[in-house]
Amino acid sequence: MAILSLFVAAAATAPVAHTTLGTFPGFSALYGGAVVVGLAITAAIVFTQFAATQRPSLLALACGLLFCAIVFVPYILTIPVPGSAAVLGQHGNATEYLQAAWGCVLTASFVAYASISRREGGESHSGPRVAAALFATLAAAYIVIDVALTFGKQLPSLADERYLPGVVFVRCAMVVFAAVALVLLQWRPRHSVADVWLMVPAAALLAEPISDALGGGRYTVGWYLSHADVLIATTCLVIALLFETNRISRILTLSERRLRGIVNGVTDALIVVDPGGAIVSVNPAAERLFGLASPEARGAPVTQLLPDFDHAGPIAYFSAVETTARHARGELFPIELARGRDSSNESGETIVIVRDITQRKAADEAIRQAHDRAVEAAEVKSQFLATMSHEIRTPINAVVGMSELLMQTRLDDEAREYATTVRDSAESLLGIVNDILDFSKIEAGRMELEAAPFSPLVAVENATDILAAAARKKGLSLSTFVAPDVPQRVIGDADRLRQVLLNLLGNAVKFTAEGSVSVRAVVERIDGEDAVMHFSVTDTGPGIAPELADRLFEPFRQADQSTRRRYGGTGLGLSISRRIVELMGGRIGFDSSVGRGSTFWFTVPLTRVPDDLRGRNDALRGRRILVVDDETVARQVIDQYLLAWGAVASSTGNAAHGLELARAMAARGIAFEVAVIDRRAGGDGFSFAARMRSAPELKDLPLVLVTGSEEPAAEARARGFSGVVRKPIRQVTLHDALAGACTKTMPGPRLVEPLVMAPPREIVNVLVAEDNPVNRKLALQQLKKLGYAAHAVVDGREAIDAVASGAYDVVLMDCQMPEVDGFEATRAIRRAEATRGGHIPILAMTANALEGDREQCLAAGMDEYLAKPVQLATLSAAIERFVNGIGVAG
Repeated sequence: MAILSLFVAAAATAPVAHTTLGTFPGFSALYGGAVVVGLAITAAIVFTQFAATQRPSLLALACGLLFCAIVFVPYILTIPVPGSAAVLGQHGNATEYLQAAWGCVLTASFVAYASISRREGGESHSGPRVAAALFATLAAAYIVIDVALTFGKQLPSLADERYLPGVVFVRCAMVVFAAVALVLLQWRPRHSVADVWLMVPAAALLAEPISDALGGGRYTVGWYLSHADVLIATTCLVIALLFETNRISRILTLSERRLRGIVNGVTDALIVVDPGGAIVSVNPAAERLFGLASPEARGAPVTQLLPDFDHAGPIAYFSAVETTARHARGELFPIELARGRDSSNESGETIVIVRDITQRKAADEAIRQAHDRAVEAAEVKSQFLATMSHEIRTPINAVVGMSELLMQTRLDDEAREYATTVRDSAESLLGIVNDILDFSKIEAGRMELEAAPFSPLVAVENATDILAAAARKKGLSLSTFVAPDVPQRVIGDADRLRQVLLNLLGNAVKFTAEGSVSVRAVVERIDGEDAVMHFSVTDTGPGIAPELADRLFEPFRQADQSTRRRYGGTGLGLSISRRIVELMGGRIGFDSSVGRGSTFWFTVPLTRVPDDLRGRNDALRGRRILVVDDETVARQVIDQYLLAWGAVASSTGNAAHGLELARAMAARGIAFEVAVIDRRAGGDGFSFAARMRSAPELKDLPLVLVTGSEEPAAEARARGFSGVVRKPIRQVTLHDALAGACTKTMPGPRLVEPLVMAPPREIVNVLVAEDNPVNRKLALQQLKKLGYAAHAVVDGREAIDAVASGAYDVVLMDCQMPEVDGFEATRAIRRAEATRGGHIPILAMTANALEGDREQCLAAGMDEYLAKPVQLATLSAAIERFVNGIGVAG
């Protein structure tokens, strides 16, 4: 509205613009003073705003205003005195030049302000091109009109030559600047108060030349109007900047309050320090932390609160360091300190942030002490486990050993049953102890895996053989299948792999009342040098409910936790298996449904070893073999083995069908070369074999018996069988039996007979160092049973003296003994040998069975490590290995 009013006023006064109003005394002084004062006040306000906001646009505007205020003083002084033509001729041109100069600079400062403000606000610089073109057109048209009026002799007098070309050029520049300023100010997305009010003086300066040009000479209506717009512009600037100053003041006040609220509200202490190291201010948190009021702290040296503070040193901006602070009472306490210097603050003050870390330090100390206690507790736990292992294994050793010796004597059936029960119970107890120890080693992170070559086939079949007797006792069919593509040798921990298989197999046999249990080992995939093996144990037991799946692998948890459960156990087997499989880099799981049995599986990566045993399977390639077995799983295992070996196999679960098939093949001239018959085929494998022999075309057919019972092989040979294969079937045994039957060179069946030791050709003297009287007696009886001469001592010192006599060939050394233990005794013996020469084998026979015990024994100088309970076969094999040189018979 103000802008429009200016242009309307200029147009409305055009008819009377030439009318001379005359002079008014003091007008020039009042007019000039008002303009100068207004411009000076405005410049001062803008400079104040710039100091508060540091906006470059305000600095540009303030400089322009200040320049105009300075130039306006000589402009007023050069205005000619009324009625003096000489003065008019001398000063008219200077007046017009100065007027054009300050108007041009003022509008240029508007343009600078508007342009810089757009950049400060991040606004687009493309601008409204159409509006800019319109204003440029209007400005150009005005310039043309102004020049035409000036040089077209439309003015009443040109005697003073007011409108020289230079003046016209500067006034045209002022018009252009005013028009550009209006464009930039009008088309901003967001207007400030200053933007809106600056449009008025810009428009006034744009309309001033119109009034001046239309007015003609001085002191006319047009001349007065052309000077009034300057007052309007100055007044608008003052009003606008007062409003803007008020707005900025409110913003600054609000910001200061907000900042003060933040500073007062933070929990960390804030201290402002001047360059001399004196405290400028502190926040309430600092007052509470140091126990003093702000007036007391203000002006005090900062080292009074922060003894180690170096205000002159280099500043690592807000990098926290730990140091100490001093309370008002003089007490020192730990703090975390960070500091920084505000780059915009010319005073060089430093802001210090202080945080009390007394509680954190106390917590750290508590954590350290807790860690130390935990380490100590772990050591105590480990020592407790070692002690308990030793103390529990010591009596178990006696029970297992004595029951084994007892079963080697003449006993009636009832006494043998009692002895067997004692042995089985002791072995069960030993299994529980081993589970607890394994779990404790895993929990303590002390279980380590070995990396040695072994055969997966042997590991699986050995694990199955261990549980074969328990499966036969329950009438379960136990079968094993190891895929032919399984590497013959891999690198890994065979004992831990066998332990996992035994845990899974043991559960399957324990929870399956009838049916079968099968073990499978296949290659899941080949990953570089590793073969990822997939092992599974499948049973026909009761199955597992889905809601029990999550807790099944937790320690001390079983599927049946009730007091009416049918099966015992510690509930550690699956948990230990899971931990071992994870240590081996694999995973474990199961698939089960209630009433349909379960399949527990695990996968582990094992590094392959190049095979060198391939080629032995060629002996059965192309051989025609008949398999008669009513047990589906076992029959499928044999079929898969035969297929891998290149044999031509025909299998059936029906004995009558097998007989017909054998006779039909013989009649066609392609008779079977060997028949595999299950012990229960046709109800009785022996009777079925007799029926086959009665057929003339089958009387020479070699037969191989597959049986899950313990009957002697001699009876099978008497019934016409060439070989006997025990279930669970071993690959090597089955292959050798079939190959031997085909070539009629089958060796006698491999049977495990009771241990019978041949008497030694020379007397072997064994020294037993054992402090426990029961275990000492057991060791002597075991050595006597094995045919060795034995003598016992009760501690390490006696063992050292006995070995010094040179009368012994082997020493069985217990580790924990009074006076001198087994480790120190062994070291003393080795030191003596270093002087006199010789080396006596020392075998550790100890109840210490934790991780690292074997290494400790070997490090002390012992030659072998035997963990109690020690069975006769194990003891015999260990002694044999060291005394073979003096002629002990195997």
